[in-house]
Order: sequence, then C-alpha cells, then structure tokens
Amino acid sequence: MKICQWPDGCDNYCEGNTHYCGTHNYQLRKSMRISMKEPKKKAPLKKYGENTFLCSNGIRVKQIFIDHKRSESYKLIYPQQTMMCVGCGINQAHGSAHIISQSRLKKLGLTELIWNPELFFPGCIICNSVIENPKGDAWRKLLNIEECLRVIEKYDPELHYKFVGD
Repeated sequence: MKICQWPDGCDNYCEGNTHYCGTHNYQLRKSMRISMKEPKKKAPLKKYGENTFLCSNGIRVKQIFIDHKRSESYKLIYPQQTMMCVGCGINQAHGSAHIISQSRLKKLGLTELIWNPELFFPGCIICNSVIENPKGDAWRKLLNIEECLRVIEKYDPELHYKFVGD
C-alpha cells in the first residue's frame, strides 16, 4: 500500500492503481470534468417589450393588435370603399392619411392613437406624404389643415412647432 501523493500532503493510503486516496481521487476527477466541460450557452434573454409598443396608460401592445384595432377603426369610419381625399378634394383616397405618423406615435408612447379616428382621414398618396412632412409649404394647401394642426398641437407640441414655428 502506498501513501497518497497529494501535493498538500495526505496520510491516507492510495486506492487501487492510483497515486491518491479516495477523497483526492474524487477531487481530481471532479476538477478534470469541470475543466473539460465547456460552459453551457445560455439562451439570449428577450428584452422586455421586444416587438411591443407602449401606450400612454403603460400597457404594451404587439403590432398584430395595432393592426387589428386600426382595421376595426377604418371599417367604422369608412363604410364605403371609394372616397375622395379630404386633404385635396380632387383625388380619390387610396387609404388613410395619419395626421401624426404611426412610427412617431409609437416613439412617443402614444400607440393607442394609431387607431383613434381623430388622427386619420381618407387621403391620397400625395396628401398622406404632405401631412407627415412639415418641411416645405405643401402642407399649407391642405383643405383640412386647421383640423390637422389642432390635432397635432393637442398630441404632439414638438411636431406642431415644426409645422408652424411658433
């Protein structure tokens, strides 16, 4: 029987054909298993609110919910499919012109206003791009500009300032 050859010194006898006692054999095997194993890869943590948008009441909603609510609003407001553009009164409306862009409402945490009928009107492509862009003077020619400016001032004073500069 040989005495354990552990570096710190041990007075126990070796086990079998090894150079270490039972306790140190176990510690050696355990340290070898740990050093040989690669650390487990953890699944990336999902960020809170990923793919969701904040409403003013603190609730977060997904894009599919926004699409559903907006579609319901459109059906209530537009009972007929063909309508004239409210912005110019000349062209046929190709959809809805949002007075404050949907992406801006999401950034402001006012997502619930996307489906609020107060913030959109039947509009052609031209009027839609004009109302969402305060640069230039084209927006001044809209027939419903007073209503649009009132809504913008109510919900987004910063954007209102970009339009009128007061």
